[in-house]
Amino acid sequence: MPSSPFPVTATDPNEMLQQMQSLMDDLYQNRLGGANVGDVFQIGADDVFQLRYLAIGGLQKLAGALAILPNTLKGVDCDRNGIFIKLKSAGGLSVDSNGLYLTTAVSGAWSTPDFSAGNFTANGSMTWTVEAGDVTTYAYVIIGKTMTVSFAIDTSTIGGTVNTTLYIAIPNAETAKKTVYVPCLLTDNELPVTGRACVTASGTTIAITRLDGANYTAKTNLVNARGQITFEIN
Repeated sequence: MPSSPFPVTATDPNEMLQQMQSLMDDLYQNRLGGANVGDVFQIGADDVFQLRYLAIGGLQKLAGALAILPNTLKGVDCDRNGIFIKLKSAGGLSVDSNGLYLTTAVSGAWSTPDFSAGNFTANGSMTWTVEAGDVTTYAYVIIGKTMTVSFAIDTSTIGGTVNTTLYIAIPNAETAKKTVYVPCLLTDNELPVTGRACVTASGTTIAITRLDGANYTAKTNLVNARGQITFEIN
């Protein structure tokens, strides 16, 4: 308990009153029971002992008690159990006793679809015959809403009425959100040719054309298409 600021040594009533007044002033003006109020407390104009706090310090007086003042517009809130991070519904995050974690893993692992000849088609009456052994690479990776497809189709066959476009199905039944064009490498009529791979908004295929817009040439086991395209998916 705090000691008296000074000893009472009065020997007559007047001196006693003076010393008692000085003692009361020291005890209760900017002091509490003889203890100094300190930096974080104050005695207000209404003579109420108060805690001082900054308006920007994250604290507030609420229902007669000191409370945390969370900025609920910045992703935090609090309840009787303390402060917590607000989690957006379907935002890809959750929390348990160990902390925050991703609900959808972002592995970046590549996948290769099972072979299906129906994934390789052409426009018009042209046919594109791709056998399992012709598929050197047909793989994809999805990170968030970004998809990359890599393809290397070798020794395939073009027949029927020749036309301009070969189609590779976008794997995993995905659809492109925006139109994207990239260059690719072709072998047509036994000659290397610069090509163009394209996905279109809401499309389900990768269209492969010669850059010069010419028709493909009907050839057996001599048509190659190689490239990689990255695009946003729905």
